[in-house]
Amino acid sequence: MQDFQELSASIYCVVDLEILILTVFRQGEGEKTGRVRGQVPLRTFLAALNVDRRSLRAGKRAPGRSDCGKGKQFEDYGDRKFEERFRLSKETVWWLLNQINDRLEFPTDRNNPVSPINRFLITLRAYATDAFNILIGDNSNIHRTTAQRIISDVSDIIASLSPRFIKFPTSEEVRSVMYGFSQLDRFPGVLGTLDRTRIRIQSPGGHNAELFRNRKSYFCFNCQTISNHNLLIRDIVAQWPGSVHDSTIFLNCARRAQFENGEIPQGHLLGDSGYALLRAYLLTPLLNPQNEAEHRYNRSHIKTRNTVERKYGMWKRRFPILSVGIRCNPQEAMSIIEVMAV
Repeated sequence: MQDFQELSASIYCVVDLEILILTVFRQGEGEKTGRVRGQVPLRTFLAALNVDRRSLRAGKRAPGRSDCGKGKQFEDYGDRKFEERFRLSKETVWWLLNQINDRLEFPTDRNNPVSPINRFLITLRAYATDAFNILIGDNSNIHRTTAQRIISDVSDIIASLSPRFIKFPTSEEVRSVMYGFSQLDRFPGVLGTLDRTRIRIQSPGGHNAELFRNRKSYFCFNCQTISNHNLLIRDIVAQWPGSVHDSTIFLNCARRAQFENGEIPQGHLLGDSGYALLRAYLLTPLLNPQNEAEHRYNRSHIKTRNTVERKYGMWKRRFPILSVGIRCNPQEAMSIIEVMAV
């Protein structure tokens, strides 16, 4: 019986290309004694090996990270529940996946790579819940560092598509955009509404960390956007730390240079009183209206510019990571903000 236990305590079994080594020691006695820690029947152990051998011969792999939830997210959830969990419809997810699928695939299947669909859904789940990476990893059966790497890589890939989808109105679209704004409250010649919002981030650390702290004492990016009448983002600047003033961001943005150089010959933007600039292309409310015409101007200005405020509310409501806070380094945070605008 003792020989039988010693045999069961050190067995080397080869299952196809995998070598399984079982070494059992008594707790507290260490490797020197070589005694059995617990009663491990050889019959039970060999039975488990036979099950693994049959699975391998049938072409079935043990559940790995590449198989976690593969295809089940689309099948198990209806349209409403899927959108609640990923904040996008199935049609939108599938269409966007087709745009980036080639860049998400790995050239080989070595080390059980995570499939493109799962990488994409892991990233969307992070945007939709702002959960910690360890929770995202547990939900997808991957390590938290793998989850962080997937979120970072996929965010960079989607952010690279921003020039295709975030574009200022072209000369062919100017007339329709102006007409859309005029239908809101009869304000003519509007190309977009300008404003900024603060996107909370974790402390970036280092000597320049305090540059990201705003006047409300939390770390953030000061993100400037221009919206159209349909609440779509037509321009975004997401690279300035939270301590920078709104007018400074606009004075250094490419859109302002285009207006100054005459590349945008017609139309104007609507901004709030924080943009204290005397420019014909940027209209702000009158601080002290004196007559009825000026009061009407302010009322129409407020109702028309309200589109950008509504857009920020919908934006942060759809992707809670923008309101709760982004937990990564500033460079990755900028990519994530830009992805949300796409």
